[in-house]
Amino acid sequence: MADDQPDYRRRGTLARAVGIHGTDTEEEYYSHPLVVLFQGAVALTPLATAAGAAAGAAFTSGLVFWGCSALAALLAWPSLVGLVGALRLVAGMQTVALIYKDRVLVQRGSSFEDVSWDDVESVYVRTRAGNSDNLVFYEPGSRFVLWVGTAVPLAKFWTEWTEMHTRDGRVIRLPSTISDYDNLSRAVQSGVSFRAWPRALADHRAGRPVSFGPLTVEAEGLRIGSFRIRWADHQCTWSEGGRVVTINTSGMQVGPAILTEQVPNLAVAAYLVNQISTGSVNPASTDES
Repeated sequence: MADDQPDYRRRGTLARAVGIHGTDTEEEYYSHPLVVLFQGAVALTPLATAAGAAAGAAFTSGLVFWGCSALAALLAWPSLVGLVGALRLVAGMQTVALIYKDRVLVQRGSSFEDVSWDDVESVYVRTRAGNSDNLVFYEPGSRFVLWVGTAVPLAKFWTEWTEMHTRDGRVIRLPSTISDYDNLSRAVQSGVSFRAWPRALADHRAGRPVSFGPLTVEAEGLRIGSFRIRWADHQCTWSEGGRVVTINTSGMQVGPAILTEQVPNLAVAAYLVNQISTGSVNPASTDES
């Protein structure tokens, strides 16, 4: 890694992956055994508690029996969720993600996907729970950041992932079981958005519609599904409660709410819409801001 101290030592799956694919990495991510151990212990806490309550019910009677039984029953679903999360943590320990200057590599055991930044068409952040929210943007010169979090930390171990879609149709998934997944997801989204922004801006200035899945930025306005709103009537488009919402100048929501995780390159889409709405960008503009 570029910022490693001289005594930095790679071990296990990370060392093997770097040995195969090159040590000139900019960032490295893997499942750290101690992190997996801690997360696994947290995930299995409901199961251990439920087991203890069930054991207590087996050797007691009366109110204590009913109390222990009720506790075990209440923890049945959290125990199942935790067990699945722990199993996915263990299964994901063979996954390594390496970020190089010109490419991203994801290795799972002996198989790997190696894709150049220029071949990535779009990036999505997915959550089974549909709790994607919390957007943070930076100027193009500092790269974009799209931050999408899962509301329940325990569920994050197995219900959240980042997807890269390539121009040749591949879908490369980065699971949240990787230690420091938040920073990995941020780095991948930033890398893709930083390269997608100039293309989106050039298309818009040329008068071409720029598609972001269910959202399309047009010269005359924003299309949300089949609904169109003119830029003169547009106030803002933002993410709330895992959905992208558009507000007109009267303060009313217009068009349908779109699930955040259905919008590819959401950071680029939101930034482009913001720049057009504020008059910083228009089809005839030569300003690079």
